[in-house]
Amino acid sequence: MLNIKRKFSVGLIALLALIFVIGVIMIIQVKRLGSSIDVILRENYQSVVLCQNFNETLEKINEDFLRAFAGDAEIAPQPFENRLRELEKIWRAEQANVTVPGEKELAEQVAVLLADYSRCIRKIAAPNLSPEERKAHYGTEVYPRATSLRKLADEVLELNQDNMIAANNHARDVARHFYNRMLLVLFGCIAFAVCQMLFLQHWITKPIRKLTELTTEIAGGNLDIVLNSDSNDEIGQLSRAFNSMATALRETRRTEQIKLERSERTNQDVFKELPTPIAVFDAHSGRVEVATQSADRYFGLKVGIKLSDLRLAWLSELYR
Repeated sequence: MLNIKRKFSVGLIALLALIFVIGVIMIIQVKRLGSSIDVILRENYQSVVLCQNFNETLEKINEDFLRAFAGDAEIAPQPFENRLRELEKIWRAEQANVTVPGEKELAEQVAVLLADYSRCIRKIAAPNLSPEERKAHYGTEVYPRATSLRKLADEVLELNQDNMIAANNHARDVARHFYNRMLLVLFGCIAFAVCQMLFLQHWITKPIRKLTELTTEIAGGNLDIVLNSDSNDEIGQLSRAFNSMATALRETRRTEQIKLERSERTNQDVFKELPTPIAVFDAHSGRVEVATQSADRYFGLKVGIKLSDLRLAWLSELYR
């Protein structure tokens, strides 16, 4: 059997275990949610930004050619070389960040086509070509390859955007499941608290309340009570001590009653032998409670007889 200290310890350990389980569940759910968000921010979002930068750089190269063909600028190898290096750097970063199924194949196609595109750019930017030859090479070689590069980059961009949407939906599902689990855990905590309260009431509060009630009965004079003391904890020990006290009080009362009865009999015997006629009446019932033998012999005043049965007028007047 458990004592009160161990009962409280059991309840506390159970509560700590519940808190530990709640903490583990929260850590796992938050980690899953964080992983889903990390996929969006660290992997897919980076690829989306790289593809957008790639397309913007392609567009800048195209604008440079168009301004040159319109006579607003000149075609020089170095500026185009810088643009090409920027494109290659962007796509190397994209190839290092492949995370979506099918993205690797598209990235390799872009890398092959980008090498061919760079070759065509360097060729058209060479100073030995005339403006007509540059326009012809641009229309037949550069522009179609640039269009294909943009299309492939858009496909990579779309793959990552779709995966971002899927990851976002997954994060929402994880958050919803986390919310539902937390509701279940909350209801579980409430149920556990109610059970703890009921157990404590059964173990401690109820016996103490019963002990208080029986103590009140003893104070009212009822000593014939016995408290259940099956448990071996402090409440059980107190109950057994209470029963021992009640037994001692009953024995004391019995002894005192015996002494009182003996004393009353002795007093009555002594009282009866008095030579003077003496009788003690109850003021409410008019019956004789105590009388000497001479009162009985001379006046008929026996113990228990009523004044109205004596038919002694002078005694009735005296009694009144």
